[in-house]
Amino acid sequence: MTNTRKLVFTSSLWMLLIIFILINTILIFGEDEFINLSERKLLLQFIPFHYFIYIMIGIVLFAFEYSLYRSVSKELKDLSDSRNLQLLKSMDLENQLSNFKQGILHKLNTYFSEWKLSDAECDVALLILKGFSFKEIGELRKTKEKTIREQAMKIYAKSGLKNRSEFLGFFLIELINE
Repeated sequence: MTNTRKLVFTSSLWMLLIIFILINTILIFGEDEFINLSERKLLLQFIPFHYFIYIMIGIVLFAFEYSLYRSVSKELKDLSDSRNLQLLKSMDLENQLSNFKQGILHKLNTYFSEWKLSDAECDVALLILKGFSFKEIGELRKTKEKTIREQAMKIYAKSGLKNRSEFLGFFLIELINE
């Protein structure tokens, strides 16, 4: 039985218990039209027993609800712990990814410095590595496609690589080796 069903079940039992207590109270202490005097005297003899039974049922229901409360609290705590662990893992992965990105950028900048690329050539080289076409790079940098092609040729020449494919392959191999 799920916790929700248990909760509905105990709530229903509480309602029944309250209804029985109210009916008994009305019958015993109510007006004469519900019950005659001799029946009332008979019921008054059993009042302690009736209320004892009601108290026992109430204690059992309370104990059941308390155990249900503890069960739900434990489930919520476990769920919270699980979510916190997932959050920590995701934060750790984000940190690792950030460190990886920084490492790649550092490696790229190291090569760009060794090759003595200008700032504009560094920007173009990064955009080439990101997969942009010369036309797209020209639009992003607000320059002509011809200028980007010339800068790419200078990048290839300074790096000792022949073309775009070798340039991309060089850094792919570097990435795999890391």
